[in-house]
Amino acid sequence: MQFNSGIFVFLFLPITMAVFYILKRYAPTRIILSWLVLASFIFYGWWNPVYLGLIAGSIIVNYGLGILGQNYKNNKPILTVAVLLNLGLLGYFKYFNFFIDNIEALSGSSYGFERIALPLAISFFTFQQIAYQVDIYRKECAERNFMKYALFVTFFPQLIAGPIVHHKEMMPQIETIKTNDIALHGALFSGLLFFCIGLFKKVILADALAEFANPLFDTDLAHYTPTAWESWASILSYTGQIYFDFSGYCDMAMGLALFFGVRLPVNFASPYKARNISEFWRTWHITLGRFLRDYLYIPLGGNRVGSIAQMRNVIVVMLLGGLWHGASWTFVIWGGIHGALLAIHATWSKLTLIRLPHIIAVAITFFAVSFAWIFFRADTLSDAITILSSLHNFDMTRLPYFYDAPITLQNTVQLIGLTSFHAFYWIIFGGFIIFLLPNSIQIHEKLDTSLSKTQKHYGIGALLGGLIFLMIINACKETNEFIYFNF
Repeated sequence: MQFNSGIFVFLFLPITMAVFYILKRYAPTRIILSWLVLASFIFYGWWNPVYLGLIAGSIIVNYGLGILGQNYKNNKPILTVAVLLNLGLLGYFKYFNFFIDNIEALSGSSYGFERIALPLAISFFTFQQIAYQVDIYRKECAERNFMKYALFVTFFPQLIAGPIVHHKEMMPQIETIKTNDIALHGALFSGLLFFCIGLFKKVILADALAEFANPLFDTDLAHYTPTAWESWASILSYTGQIYFDFSGYCDMAMGLALFFGVRLPVNFASPYKARNISEFWRTWHITLGRFLRDYLYIPLGGNRVGSIAQMRNVIVVMLLGGLWHGASWTFVIWGGIHGALLAIHATWSKLTLIRLPHIIAVAITFFAVSFAWIFFRADTLSDAITILSSLHNFDMTRLPYFYDAPITLQNTVQLIGLTSFHAFYWIIFGGFIIFLLPNSIQIHEKLDTSLSKTQKHYGIGALLGGLIFLMIINACKETNEFIYFNF
């Protein structure tokens, strides 16, 4: 069930909210929690009910191991078992095909193994539960109520693609879910504002840019060599697409959680405005970066080791981060590129070399990230290499004056390889929003503090109208799945 699907917006969400607010008034906490867990399981099982047993089993096992970890002072063996079981589950479903493909490629033989389908959200709920087990080992959290733990894992606004939340972030909110003073008008206004901004980013911006990014990346590049114009247009389109796609998802997730009085951690904060790659990772998929730092980088030594060891650890962590995104060498290389960039930046910072002007620093970071997206998006290494090798191939014969055509902006962008003038328009429009406008958090903070209660009531009506309008547009075109739903 997609956040931008009609059945979610007009059926699942209204029913879930209506029952929640009725139960909040008349029922005990355990019934409220049970309803939200049930709704989350319905949401998860909508894609493929076969995997309901998988996530339920994962929750039961991790809950049981968590209880054991809380009962024993020396709980390191329990932590080891918990981490190995979670990684084993993730490894089997996500990396079995990758492992077999590489074995078959190296041996030149086919072993006839049946390919395994990837269960939805397994990367997210596995990492979240690993963090929970480690926090129990560190005596940073404890949980004995099964229904609270089940909701912590399955809460549908963040189940499929994050954010990856800590137990200590969610549990105080879950424990007070009946007694917290949710002002309905405030929850509706804030939730609708975030949800509509996110839906706009997804339906209007990300899906439009996908139309210009996909043709080249979906082409059989073994039999076609693109020009630099085409490659750069596709790369920049995908750079914008994944930005608005993931940013839109994060906004919608925050909005949905607010409907139920839950504040999710900020997971996206204008990363393309970053002045360096470290700042990028502090603002892109913030909770994943936090997980990699707290549960991989710091245990490997963090900043307590020498410079060479620090750079090694950063690269190792980012290689694993790339592999977390997808079982493919393209994702591993993408992670390696980011690891190398982080190591270079750390060295540059320590040497206190020239401080670049702000706009130049942002531009360098943006194009470095865009370059890495080639490997993230390409289906194969050979496709990525083909696109890379074409980046300098500016075929000037495609310019209008070679065709005796009028030298207009529209003729120029069409003849240099963009499929239509609209591609150029959407890249410029997307860039304007990314670099010059405030992000959704800033917009919400401004409106939430400046609008009166009455104005928010009117705002709810306007946002509902905007929501219906966006859903009508969404229904009139092909719906694209959120990119991070694949991880």
